[in-house]
Amino acid sequence: MPFSHGSSPRGSVRHLREFLSIRDEWQELHADSVRRTPFLSFAFIRLWYDCFAAPDQVRIYRVKEGKSTIGFLPMVLRRRNQLRTLESLTNDHCFHSEPLVRKGCEDEFPAGLLQEIQEDRNGWDVFRHRFSYSFSRFPGLFGEDLLAPSGLSWRRRRQPTYSIRVKRPFDEYYRGDLTRGFRKLFRKYRNRLARRGEVSYRHYQGEEAVNAWPDFLRIEDSGWKGSAETSIKRIAPNFQRYYNG
Repeated sequence: MPFSHGSSPRGSVRHLREFLSIRDEWQELHADSVRRTPFLSFAFIRLWYDCFAAPDQVRIYRVKEGKSTIGFLPMVLRRRNQLRTLESLTNDHCFHSEPLVRKGCEDEFPAGLLQEIQEDRNGWDVFRHRFSYSFSRFPGLFGEDLLAPSGLSWRRRRQPTYSIRVKRPFDEYYRGDLTRGFRKLFRKYRNRLARRGEVSYRHYQGEEAVNAWPDFLRIEDSGWKGSAETSIKRIAPNFQRYYNG
């Protein structure tokens, strides 16, 4: 059953109830995407909205090619300093804000998305998309070739992060890319671990990782994060619901 909340003619979503009504369409598109990441699954997007947005703050732009949906971009509408600000589904605990795009439609999607956003120009004042990585399929979400002739006033901010893609052995990266000072720091901490005795590393996945989660929470809460009350065990209830979900 369709719901009317001032939706655009092409069917973008403007309420949580509308999002719940397109579950099958979302899941079909997710199954047909190149990167079937859990952070774009219907379950995750619903969890994020349940924890961090009011139902009428939900905004999801639908991009179509003919009668077929080729992608979605989930957003949230907030009021900041009297401005209606469209923001990506990001906060201090979540840095995943990719669009969901059908396989084979990646080249057409950005232009279609920008058109949708511009057609909804009366519904927002500021559009803010954060945490798009250089190795993303859509770095910066829109290329400058699209933004420059759009007539929109825009600004792109870049900053270094600790997320990198290494396409060669770690030893080559260590010797060739890291500074002398960082290599010295690396050896310092490696020696500190060696002095503690035997050290082992475990990589948990799947159900084993879920079972180890309580130990992670206990260890994180035992140090400076617990003292500063920034550990997961001490943050706001909605963030704890997010992690539990």
